[in-house]
Amino acid sequence: MLLLLIMEKKKIKKGKIAILGFVFLAAIFLAAGNPFQANSQSLFNPADFFIKTSPESAGPDTEVVAEAVSFNFDINRAYITWVLNNKTMIKGKGEKILKFSTGQAGKSAVLTAFVTAEDGTQLQKTLTFSNAEVDLLWQAQTLTPVWYRGKALATPGSKIRISAFPRFFNTSPENLIYQWKRNYEPQISSSGLGKRSIEITLPLDDPYAREKIEVEVSNLVKTISAKKSIQMEAGGFKLLFYENNPLEGIRFQQALNNLVLKQDNIELKAEPYFFATEDKDNLSYEWTINREKVAPQIIGNIFSLNIAPGITGSFSLEANIKNPRKIIQFIQKSLTVTKE
Repeated sequence: MLLLLIMEKKKIKKGKIAILGFVFLAAIFLAAGNPFQANSQSLFNPADFFIKTSPESAGPDTEVVAEAVSFNFDINRAYITWVLNNKTMIKGKGEKILKFSTGQAGKSAVLTAFVTAEDGTQLQKTLTFSNAEVDLLWQAQTLTPVWYRGKALATPGSKIRISAFPRFFNTSPENLIYQWKRNYEPQISSSGLGKRSIEITLPLDDPYAREKIEVEVSNLVKTISAKKSIQMEAGGFKLLFYENNPLEGIRFQQALNNLVLKQDNIELKAEPYFFATEDKDNLSYEWTINREKVAPQIIGNIFSLNIAPGITGSFSLEANIKNPRKIIQFIQKSLTVTKE
């Protein structure tokens, strides 16, 4: 009988031996990532347990706490095996919590929990952390002078454009789905395929307005997604004085707080910051000296100050800037002028 078996084996072709060897090796490899035996009875019902993570939406290089949770059986008595990227991290009875890092950006992390309940039922659940990212950049549509190197700030009643810049999705940003929320409310009309930007207007009657903007970006089949939120806050209007030199132009290198004059005349410019861009041509300017209204003599925001010869002393020069279309938008500032 043994001799016959050996003779039958010799008749097997070498190609078949190679195939059998490959199948055997594949079985070993799969068993390393899956602790369930092939002949064991399994019931895969996602409703029986789930994996809760903190934070809920983790980005790259983020420390995550994963917890196996069930309301259908005692998870504390279950035998749990945690596998991260085909590597067993921890296993044992009641091992319901795993702490791990999602890893570097651009590389997915796959986490699987294999659970054997006390009655022998076998379950598994898999989470994929795509490690994709999305950045949010915003631009307030408010006034700043051409020499200003800072960021235009948002103010009450101003428009803000927020744009999403996804990374590590391996697809064009125009082929991604963008789901926008404003103060937790879905913005249906601003969401959809390729809608990378949203435009909001801060409340006009709230000088301390705060708006939370959130976006979730995903591919078409939603196997990869990333979230980002930003808090938009209303700032204040700003007014600065500069000297308008007839030969050099605006001396924007230094704003004036107090002014000491040796000459009898000077031109000053009142430069408004952060009023709505759309209202640039509607701003009104009013100048006063010691609270007495005077004519600007040149144009609205440039004041030509002429002091009679022999006059010395100090006085207050004040500029008031208003937006007649939005009466809540105004600012005033004074400058102490001393003639020596």
